[in-house]
Amino acid sequence: MWIRNHSASYIVAFLLFFFSLPFSEASEQVIINGTDDDLSNSATEFGSIMGMPPTTWGTNERQRAGVIPTDGRFYNLRVKLTGAPGAGTSYAFSVRKGLAESGITCTIADAATTCEDVTNKATFLTSADDFVGFRVVPSGTPAVADARWSVMFQPATRGNTILMGGTAGNNLATDGSTEFLPLHGQAPTDTTEFDVETLSPLAGTVKNLFIRINSTPGAGNSYVFTVRKNSTNQSLTCTIADTDLTCNDTSNSFTIAAADAIALQVVSVSTPTARFAAWGVVVKPDTEGEFIMALSSDDALNNAATEYGWGSAADFNWSATETDRESMGQVMTLQRLQVELSEDPGGVGNRYRFTVRNNAGNTSLQCDVNGGLPGSDFCNDTGTTDAVAAFDVLGLEVSLVGTPTATPKAHISVKGFITPKPIAGAVMNVD
Repeated sequence: MWIRNHSASYIVAFLLFFFSLPFSEASEQVIINGTDDDLSNSATEFGSIMGMPPTTWGTNERQRAGVIPTDGRFYNLRVKLTGAPGAGTSYAFSVRKGLAESGITCTIADAATTCEDVTNKATFLTSADDFVGFRVVPSGTPAVADARWSVMFQPATRGNTILMGGTAGNNLATDGSTEFLPLHGQAPTDTTEFDVETLSPLAGTVKNLFIRINSTPGAGNSYVFTVRKNSTNQSLTCTIADTDLTCNDTSNSFTIAAADAIALQVVSVSTPTARFAAWGVVVKPDTEGEFIMALSSDDALNNAATEYGWGSAADFNWSATETDRESMGQVMTLQRLQVELSEDPGGVGNRYRFTVRNNAGNTSLQCDVNGGLPGSDFCNDTGTTDAVAAFDVLGLEVSLVGTPTATPKAHISVKGFITPKPIAGAVMNVD
């Protein structure tokens, strides 16, 4: 930083301006979502900001909310429906903050199929225990449709990105068993870690674990939450015990490389009362501007037909219908596709081909997992990119080359990128 003519008053004025900036104006993240669960045309419903499937819309907001793991703000809400509501009817969508309206909202009415709010922004704070949720309110008995939506996030701490999830109202085990949860979306607990892992497409640091349950475990009881990397416990951990509702770990962290897999483990101690949970964690990429969009599923691949998955989701089922598996995009660049299977596809020359889709067309991001070869449970495409525009719908296609003999499960990730903006006030010339 260079300041010419070192007048004390100018320096003081500049420093006051610089340190009063609430956000870096540098890092941005796109969070994409969608579901094939029809909107209700008569009742208010709630969904999640990140990783909606396989969760359906629900009437209990806490069961769909995520936990903010770093201070920041949401903005640029965009929503697209598969069909128009109809004359005189509408659906109103809004981002929720702490179980209340955040001010970010848009409405799709009459013959329209899209809406956006690119004006309003809402700040969320970890100190305020702010929930992050999504609400839809029908008016006038609109036609039933499916929704895709996305929102942008900007951290108060430069470079931070977020992953959020929850059990979608499903209770944690109470018998001392070990369970696993996806960091990147809503899903029930799973006893197989691979089924919920977030495959990282980038290198960075994982930190700031925040957990909340819907009621206390009870005296002498607890839930222990630990973030894992490649099936190994890491130092990032916290415990909810006795009369507590929340826990966090903002002291510990660990590094990840591209192709590392991370997940959340929970173990009940003694016999806690059954509770559902929500969580959030920070991933700070080594390269600012990068962020994770991940998919995980316990549904085996089909070795006889092409199938489709979401742009980002946790614990979903593959579908033969592409329009049932689309997520809403925003302006960004997709830079890396990465896939890991639970086993070899089987047979030399047999392949599962993974292709990122944009508006029902192939992008250049594609890779094949080849059977019968060394490393035949993994593939990536690191040499191509694809530009995404506002209201583009994103998904993933799995097609076949030959006839694989195995039907493995998969977890997949795509690296998103938005060029960081210069920090406001970082350079100031005083003449």
